Amino acid sequence: MTRMEQEVVNKFTNHTELPSSIGNATNLQFLSLNRCSTLVELPSSLGNAIGNLDYLDFSDCSSLVRVPSSIGNATNLKSLDFRRCSSLVELPASIGNLHKLYSLTLKECHKLEVLPVNINMKSLRELDLTDCSLMQCFPEISTNIESMYLTRTAIKEVPSAIRLWPRLFDLHMSYSENLKEFPQVLDTIWITNNLTTHTSANISSASLKRTATKDQSFYT
Repeated sequence: MTRMEQEVVNKFTNHTELPSSIGNATNLQFLSLNRCSTLVELPSSLGNAIGNLDYLDFSDCSSLVRVPSSIGNATNLKSLDFRRCSSLVELPASIGNLHKLYSLTLKECHKLEVLPVNINMKSLRELDLTDCSLMQCFPEISTNIESMYLTRTAIKEVPSAIRLWPRLFDLHMSYSENLKEFPQVLDTIWITNNLTTHTSANISSASLKRTATKDQSFYT
């Protein structure tokens, strides 16, 4: 395993699973499994190897279905990328242990329906769920989040509690007939559409408008 001790970069492109012996790479500093499109599952022993990682890349692992709970051992992780993991159906609640995580990207995870509840990732600032078309529940995984990208999801309700999130200033969201409730308290949040940059800060509920066309964003 000495060749894996410092980094593993696209070594398993044609594998359906990682060897359990990856857990022996306890000094691993960087792990990228980008474009391992046949990778279906990860061994629980992975948790032994990722304690020192600050970046973990699973992007374009289009066959990956689940992630082991041992991913919660990556307590130094700052960025976690699952973009275009189109078969991913869930994340374990143990991601709540990633207290240093700054960015979580789940863009185009088309089968992802929900994120874990009752967790608060205190360092998380960016969450991207763009094109997670089955996602129906608003993700409440960090009260310190700054930017949320929820365009083209199936979210039905936005909780009024987000007004109490002190850092949230950038919310990207599409309007569709699925959205049943949008809180009348967004007077401190910048709402942006998916085509332009910030359109307004300090928006009041009276000025909030919705387009009549599906998949157009809120704008003022």
